[in-house]
Amino acid sequence: MGIWDWLESLFGEPEPKKPSAKSSAQSSAQPTVKTQPSSTPARGEAKQEVKPAPKQKPIRIGDREIIEHHLTLKAQPKEIAIVFYCPMHMAKIYCHSILIDKLGDLTKFIVRSLYKGHSVEEICQLTAMGEITIKEEMAYLVRGGLVKEEDNRLTDLGSQYGKLLEKFNELSNGIEVTYNAFADSFEPDASICNEQPGEKELLPSHFVPTLARNDNYSNSLDVALRHIEDETPFSKEIKQSLYTSVRVSKDIIGYKKVCIKSIDHGLISTTVPHVKIAIPYDRIAYKLKYTWIDPYRGAITLIKGLLEKYADLITEKAKLVINTVDEENDTDILQVEVNDITGEFSTAQKELTVLPDDKSIFPIEKSRLDMVLRGETCAGIFLEEVDRQTLYQIRCFPYIRMEAM
Repeated sequence: MGIWDWLESLFGEPEPKKPSAKSSAQSSAQPTVKTQPSSTPARGEAKQEVKPAPKQKPIRIGDREIIEHHLTLKAQPKEIAIVFYCPMHMAKIYCHSILIDKLGDLTKFIVRSLYKGHSVEEICQLTAMGEITIKEEMAYLVRGGLVKEEDNRLTDLGSQYGKLLEKFNELSNGIEVTYNAFADSFEPDASICNEQPGEKELLPSHFVPTLARNDNYSNSLDVALRHIEDETPFSKEIKQSLYTSVRVSKDIIGYKKVCIKSIDHGLISTTVPHVKIAIPYDRIAYKLKYTWIDPYRGAITLIKGLLEKYADLITEKAKLVINTVDEENDTDILQVEVNDITGEFSTAQKELTVLPDDKSIFPIEKSRLDMVLRGETCAGIFLEEVDRQTLYQIRCFPYIRMEAM
C-alpha cells in the first residue's frame, strides 16, 4: 500500500485531484438537469426562515475552571469502623470531707444520732462518756452553728453534716468502679470484654501509680459526687469540702472496645487522651486528553514524520490530529488531592507528609479512589493518570469522641 492509500484509509478522502481534459469533456457532454425544490410555499404565503440552532462552543482541555467543576469520584469510599481496646482495672473511690475531718469521733456520733432523731438523753444513755462530756460537745456544736441552743436540734447546716456522715458510712468500703487506663478515668458502668486485642489495636496505658496517691485523682471526685448526691443535694459549702482518694488494682481485668466511625472530629493537637491517626490522601496527577484522538495515537510519530516530508499529501484532518496532540502535550497537568476516607477532594494542596516511622501513629487503611469527568460538557475529554503519591495528614482523635461498642 502506498503512502497516499495509507493516509486515505486513515484520515478519509484527501484533497481532490484536478480532473483530466478527457473527463472534463465527458462531463460537459451530459445534459444539465434542473432540480425542483421539494416543497413550494403557496401563493401569498410568507416564506418561513428557519434559523439554525446556535452551535455550542466545544470545551477545550485548557478550560481549567470548567474541567475542575465537573470532576467527581468514580466510586464513593467505603464506611470505616476502626476498633481499639482500652485496658481496664478494678478500682475503688473513697469519699472524704475537710469539714468532717475536723470533727472528733464523739462529735460525729452525736451529729449522726441527732440526725437520726435521737434526743440528748438517749445519746447519754448510749455512751459511757457521761452527761457533762456530752453537754460540752453540744455546746461546741452550738458555737459551730450545727445545733440550735434552744431545743438541741440540728440546724440546716447540721442536717447537711448528718446527711454527709450517713453517706460516708454507706460508702465506707469505697465506691467500686472500673478504671480506664488509656482514658485515665473512672467509669462506673463500663462494659468489659475479654477479647485479646492485637498489638495495633491495644491502646497504651496512661496510669501513673504515684499520681494516683494524690487527692481527687482524675475524675474520681465527679464520680463520688454522683453517688453522694443521689437524691440528696448538698450545699455549696459541703460540696467544696469534699475530696477523694483512690485505689487501683495492678492487674488488667479486661478491655473496653471503642471505635472511630468518622474522622470529622480530628484535631491538630490536644492535651486530653487521644489516638494519633494518619489519614491517607492520594495526590494524583492527570493528563487531560481528547477521546476522538485515541484511534490515531499509535501513528502520531509516523504522521509527524510524513508531514515534514510530504506536507502536500497530508489532509486537513491529519493536521488537526497533530495540532490536537500538541495541545494535549502543552496543557498543564491537573493535580488533585483526594481524602481516601471521606472522598473529599481538592485541587488546592494541603500540608501532607509521608507516613512517619512512629508506632504511636495509627494509619487508617486506605481505599483507592479515582476521578472522572461527569456531564455532557466534558463528554469528549478524559483523564489519564500519570502519577499517584500516597501522603498522610496526622490528626489527634480524642477518646471522648469515640463510640463504645
